[in-house]
Amino acid sequence: MAICRLTTKDLLRQPICLLVTLSAVILIVFLPQVFAYQLGQQENLARDSALATQLLFGIILTGYAAASTLHTESTAGTLLTLFSRPVSRATLFLGKLCGVATVMLIFVWASSSAALVSSCLTPRHFESHTSGLIAASLVFPFVLGISAFLNYKHERSFPAACQILLPIGMSLAALFVGSRSADGELVGFASELDWRLLAAGFMGAMVLLLLSCLALGLAARLRPAPATALLAVVFTAGLLSDYLETLCLPWPVMRLAVRSFLPDIQSFWLADRLSDPGIFNPGVIWRSIFYVIAYSTGVSCVGILLFRRREF
Repeated sequence: MAICRLTTKDLLRQPICLLVTLSAVILIVFLPQVFAYQLGQQENLARDSALATQLLFGIILTGYAAASTLHTESTAGTLLTLFSRPVSRATLFLGKLCGVATVMLIFVWASSSAALVSSCLTPRHFESHTSGLIAASLVFPFVLGISAFLNYKHERSFPAACQILLPIGMSLAALFVGSRSADGELVGFASELDWRLLAAGFMGAMVLLLLSCLALGLAARLRPAPATALLAVVFTAGLLSDYLETLCLPWPVMRLAVRSFLPDIQSFWLADRLSDPGIFNPGVIWRSIFYVIAYSTGVSCVGILLFRRREF
């Protein structure tokens, strides 16, 4: 737990993590405002763009966080100091994994709250939700201002404070926007929110957790740049796993290898199921949870094995 806490603090203090999180939230909230066409698909466009942005920036953040947390400390000699104490390499690896997963959960919390706000702010008949746009826009200067005050007055880390306050501010904005109609009239508490987006955000969190295990395993032997690049290749292959499995039908061994080693990323994408409420089945979430547990356990065991055999 101590290694997890220190890893989380170290990653939250890095400006690049703040820039990635802040960029993702801003794009999710304001991207639906610039759609040049709608054709009655406003909610679907906003939902798809929000989930795609969350996944794209989440992969960038996951690859960097997992790769840098091992590489930076190994080059700086911090790991050798830890190894001088009664800390096993497996414990260190799992502690780092928990720290990266915590940062991913904070990112998913912020991006999922932004997706709820975006679904309410989507222009209908090209008419914007004025009060909601004002409330969502005020979140960013408020979070940055409070973080700057904490940094100046109490010497708190500015990036870390921003990443902690941003999901809280977006959650409050979602509750405010979801309680008002497009005309600014007060309606039922959070009655305008599409709560199914939380299920989609939870599935995105599981994808990022799976990729965190994979990225940390790659970082056990590779530098951050090639580890992140290889993670992107595996992610792309995972999106095409169903198609690749179909191509390998004449070769049972290759088909088994594709099914066993490539992550089935497509099964975590809920955007198409959310378009039709009758298609969404909560059982999909439970099957995905068991799949992530099994796959992450296997990848973590391989990563621990690679990390135990690494020379420093």
